[in-house]
Amino acid sequence: MSPAALVAELRARGVTLQPDGPLLRVRPGSKVTTEEFAILRQHKDEVRALLEAPAPVGTHITPATADHIAQYEAVLGRLWLLENQDTAIRSRHARSRDIEDARHLLAEQARLCDEIGPEFAAAISRQHARRWAEATQRCPYCGEEGVLHDAEQEGTQ
Repeated sequence: MSPAALVAELRARGVTLQPDGPLLRVRPGSKVTTEEFAILRQHKDEVRALLEAPAPVGTHITPATADHIAQYEAVLGRLWLLENQDTAIRSRHARSRDIEDARHLLAEQARLCDEIGPEFAAAISRQHARRWAEATQRCPYCGEEGVLHDAEQEGTQ
């Protein structure tokens, strides 16, 4: 289960998750399984980021919304992987398949953006781009090593 889906599931069960300094407060703990606590611990930074991410006014993150968020992040990651491949060494057939994959992924990205709303999708994209850049040490948008071209922060990280 993705951290976003878990957050939505716990909220639906009436569990309150609240960042508190370096800690993550979970109340009531009796409604959370040992496995769920393990996921929360393993992904604490991501859960904290989800809790602190701006959501459009009136948006309640339901399990369905959390699932859309997880799907949106997966689509972004696959698009960034396609973007950052070395096309010079790939065959013509592989590049053609990449174009079809990109078309499919862009259509899926548009559909999910409509589902969660453009402002929320932009916030998720920025957050996921930062995590992706930290993990790969490359900008997800251009592939440049050691930076993230973040329009929000005007500059590189």
